[in-house]
Amino acid sequence: MNIIDISMTVNRNTPVFKGDTPLCIDYLSFGQINTSEIKVTPHVGTHIDLPYHFGHGLPGAQNYSIETFVGSAYVADVSQAGKLINIRDLPASAFNYQRILLKTNHREAGISKELADELAGHDVRLVGISTASIDPEVSIHFEAHHALLSNGICILENICLQDIEAGLYELHAVPLKWEEIEASPVRAYLIKR
Repeated sequence: MNIIDISMTVNRNTPVFKGDTPLCIDYLSFGQINTSEIKVTPHVGTHIDLPYHFGHGLPGAQNYSIETFVGSAYVADVSQAGKLINIRDLPASAFNYQRILLKTNHREAGISKELADELAGHDVRLVGISTASIDPEVSIHFEAHHALLSNGICILENICLQDIEAGLYELHAVPLKWEEIEASPVRAYLIKR
């Protein structure tokens, strides 16, 4: 069994989405006990976006079973697609899987609204991408987020796939069971059997 960490390391220098809170740490010491307090956006590093991100009353992490975030996942190499990933950039077989991870070659890459709508029309539970956002960096309406999250499809962002070959893996990327929080950092990894 080969376990492959696809998580971004989080520290004070980890970039965050424009306007989000970077990691701030206060270290507290109580004799022999060290503890810390952190302040940070839940979108830091590798994280899951949940439907609650775009509307109060929509599902958060507590509304999803762990199986949403654990199971077979297809890694699709879309690095030749450029900055906007379209339906034709994915092999047809990718749509047969409930978890699809997109390996891009551009930091600003995201998926088109048409691809998001197509994914929402299949039995997809989670879509991941190796960029900071499932939407292209220039997006102002977040159409891909809306199309996926409004259909209950969770989004895994900032995954590290540069050394991962396309193919089938087992994904583990479980968010914390926070209530009324729109996102959660995760320690994501793949298992290749």
